[in-house]
Amino acid sequence: MKECKVSTDIEKGLISKRLSAFIKGVAIILMLLHHLFAYPERYPESVNIISVFNNIKIEQIIGEFGKYCIPLFLFVSGYGFSLSTSSETPAKYYINKIVNFFISYWIVFFIFVPISYFYSQWDFVRLDSYNLLLNLFALSSSYNHEWWFILPYLLSMGLTPFFHKMKNNYVALLALSYILWGVSSIPSKAQSFLFWQPAYVLGFIFSNLKIREGFLKVAYNNYYKIFVFLSSLIILSVTFLNYGWDSMPFMVVFLILIILIVYGYLPNVFKLVIEEVGNKSLFIWLTHSFYCYHFAKDIVYYPRVSLFIFLELLIVSYLTSVVLIKVNKFISLNLRNRGFLK
Repeated sequence: MKECKVSTDIEKGLISKRLSAFIKGVAIILMLLHHLFAYPERYPESVNIISVFNNIKIEQIIGEFGKYCIPLFLFVSGYGFSLSTSSETPAKYYINKIVNFFISYWIVFFIFVPISYFYSQWDFVRLDSYNLLLNLFALSSSYNHEWWFILPYLLSMGLTPFFHKMKNNYVALLALSYILWGVSSIPSKAQSFLFWQPAYVLGFIFSNLKIREGFLKVAYNNYYKIFVFLSSLIILSVTFLNYGWDSMPFMVVFLILIILIVYGYLPNVFKLVIEEVGNKSLFIWLTHSFYCYHFAKDIVYYPRVSLFIFLELLIVSYLTSVVLIKVNKFISLNLRNRGFLK
């Protein structure tokens, strides 16, 4: 039955809505692990973290691997936009997407930035008009350094019409993406976008029907699955240990393959939990770093045991997301009723 379920999801488009939510949930978990444990210098000075592995370096390695959350989000986004749009999609569609994103962003901005300003012991927020405007429109991430990802995400989405024009020539699109990645070594405002955009492009390409049909063979054949799983795991491990973050924009495909294979064997309850986290991913992403870096760092790290630290931040961020989604729906509904939003 499980194999049939995986095959059905693939036939619907390789990555169904449930699978997409699951991958986003995995990405969020990796993001929290990354921000909690990848930077020992950010721990509160009074806290000596107790590792569940009896060695804090293991948590740090897992935390560093958690940086894969970025290409995972971009891959799923590129895949989704490739299927839900076309070269004929009007500009209004993308503008609407950006406006809806900024509504969510501003809700968090106007609640959490003032709290950070008044209650954080670290100087993140400077209320001069220049910094305020730049942060308000996500052109700067000085108010929350983990918001740097907004600009690469929006730029990737904005370039989707151009990617559609190259949809019939994937080799040229990949070559262009690689060239842009190479240019990312030159410091610029677009450096983060140039570095991470291959993950979005690969997701865009993966929506190709022939690729989906190719993976369908893997879903039906246990030998294929074992081979793909083990080879992907080896490639992912070797490239990460040897090249670190530099490999992530390209190697994310192998992490996706591992997730898709593992997904078919997980208990349904476990899937539902991760999918629920994935469905709340936007607000968890936008808010969690305020808790662990700004005004609640001592509370977040108070449990000392790494597992409990992670669970505390996940639960608090999730509950925050539940509330903010209701606020977002209320505001969006009023804007639609007044004709300001479609």
